[in-house]
Amino acid sequence: MIKLIKRKIFEFLKNNKIFINQDLFYYGFSVFIHYLIFFILIIPFIFYYHTLWLTIFFLVIYSILRKYIGGYHFSNHISCTFVSVIVTIFSPLFSKSLNISLLFVVLHILFSIIIIFLIAPVDHPNKRLSSNEKKSFKHRAITIEFFYLIVVFISSIFSKNQIINLIFIINLISILSLLFAYKKNNKLN
Repeated sequence: MIKLIKRKIFEFLKNNKIFINQDLFYYGFSVFIHYLIFFILIIPFIFYYHTLWLTIFFLVIYSILRKYIGGYHFSNHISCTFVSVIVTIFSPLFSKSLNISLLFVVLHILFSIIIIFLIAPVDHPNKRLSSNEKKSFKHRAITIEFFYLIVVFISSIFSKNQIINLIFIINLISILSLLFAYKKNNKLN
């Protein structure tokens, strides 16, 4: 069914003189389907648990850091989607129930900056970074961590503990993913 839809859309584009490389189109289509399935799976939970804004915050803040440090990638879309759905559903839920001290979150962010400085970013086997890109990504990731610190301090002033907890969770997931990817890459090399 999806193959038929994919082929029909590609033919429609071609017939209307919208030229795109077929491999690029199929890759983009598969990424679109991956995200569509992801959102279809998380939306019921978001509304049932009333975590819409926390989930949006999680997705934005997490994806910004992940872009620059890299991280662990699963070998297939099913595993990736499953883990992404679980993490996206439970991170905002945990942020509502945790009570993490401000000092611990700040120390964790400072520790994360050290980890990022030492090993980030981690290359993906399909996308190798040049030394200039690595230097730039590392700088941006550390800047993002300092931004996290500012958000944590502002959130503590306004007693927004859920935001503080969520930043801690985001940072923990990001650093664990970075460490797993680093270990996996070093095993391969």
